[in-house]
Parts: sequence; C-alpha cells; structure tokens
Amino acid sequence: MEKQEVNGLGIAGLLFGVFSLLFSALVFPVPLFGGLSVTFSLLSRGGKRMNTIAMVGIVLTIVSVAVALAAAAVMIVYMGDILGLIRELSI
Repeated sequence: MEKQEVNGLGIAGLLFGVFSLLFSALVFPVPLFGGLSVTFSLLSRGGKRMNTIAMVGIVLTIVSVAVALAAAAVMIVYMGDILGLIRELSI
C-alpha cells in the first residue's frame, strides 16, 4: 500500500467540513463552510485521484447540509407555533 502525501488543500477541506458539521444546527454558516469544504477538497485533487482526507471533508459537508435542512424544518414548524402563542397572549 502506498503512503499518501500530505495535501494542505485536502486538510483545509476536511477542517471546513468539520466546521460545517459543528455549526450545522445554526443553519446559516453551513453554505459558507460547506462551500469552502467542497471547493478545497476538489482543488486538492490536482488532476489525480482524490485522497481520503478530502473525501471525508465532502462527506462531512453532505451530512452537515442534511442536519441543517432538518434544523431549518424544525425551526419553521416551531416558529409558527411560537408566533401563534404570542398572538394569543397579546390579545
């Protein structure tokens, strides 16, 4: 088995994937961190096969987008309930 060389762009993609997953419950940072993760991971290829670190960064980004979409859906559902409760209490 060949030893893979360290790729700075792949590591940057992985780090931004981790940041994207960590902040996915906040929903808003996901497009920024996720976009940077995918960009750096794809740039790390350099015409060669993508290394494992960059691939993990992309997978983390996909997971964080799914979590962010779920969090956004929950926020939308409960925001309507909260606004309705506020309207009832203010009357």
